[in-house]
Amino acid sequence: MMPKISFVGVLAALLALSTVGFSACSPQELPESSQSQTQTSPESPQAPQTPQTPDENASGVIIGTPIEIPAEKEREIILAWLDEYPKDDLSEDDLSLDVRGVFGDTYVYYLCGPFGASDVITKALVGNVLFEYPSSLTLDVYCNGDFYSLGAAYGQGLLDRDDLLTLQKNYNNGWYWSMSQTIKGDYAREYDDVKIEELSLRVYYLCGLNDAVLFVDGGGDYPAVETQQEVDGVLFEYPTAQQLLYYGAYSEEKDSMFCDLNTAFARGLLNHANLLAILSNYEDGVTIAIP
Repeated sequence: MMPKISFVGVLAALLALSTVGFSACSPQELPESSQSQTQTSPESPQAPQTPQTPDENASGVIIGTPIEIPAEKEREIILAWLDEYPKDDLSEDDLSLDVRGVFGDTYVYYLCGPFGASDVITKALVGNVLFEYPSSLTLDVYCNGDFYSLGAAYGQGLLDRDDLLTLQKNYNNGWYWSMSQTIKGDYAREYDDVKIEELSLRVYYLCGLNDAVLFVDGGGDYPAVETQQEVDGVLFEYPTAQQLLYYGAYSEEKDSMFCDLNTAFARGLLNHANLLAILSNYEDGVTIAIP
């Protein structure tokens, strides 16, 4: 079934990426096609003035649920932050925490205070778990007196992948759209008789954090016939007729957001190293969790 129309309105919003640079520690080296994310510091404060309400923001959009922690622990974190990043015009009373995860002695939170956050979309890929933020405000981590970015905390073993998946479900701070919704929306608009709610995604590779290599499941029945696909000498073997797709604005005419891997390679969107990485993830069953 060939694509018919395109849907790029929401994707345009996702193309504005931002690198956040608030260094309390060295940023973790993330995989290719990822953005770095580091700890919030007062030189470039990026947080809302007040915490979000537990159920919805001012627009009535359902968001994640803040976690209540003891007042003395919140005070400990705030005082430690002020000691780490002293600033004359900030006091303990100016700050509060919007906590989104507690894992033993590790606390993951948004720092709230008299700051401003840009509305540039920020993304971070940590442990093959994608976090999308609607602004430059990102999650910070505190553990036993020290502060970390999300990536650094994962790299040092303070968070594991299950923790990241839990956070991904609860980190939302007003973001009412996501990469998975965008992909499903584009697919449903390009193919006949497909409903968004019936679709699911298996993502094996991200390209620039906006494009992806994936299976879109639920959009049709595929014969249970073993299929092979060779791209630049890299052989993909599938148990059915369903093959991996490249998602992104690959066409100069923007007539579709999806193409096969051969087309993506021919257009220079994938190289040989990308293909080998995709094959490795596919054969090992390594998928990327996108929100």
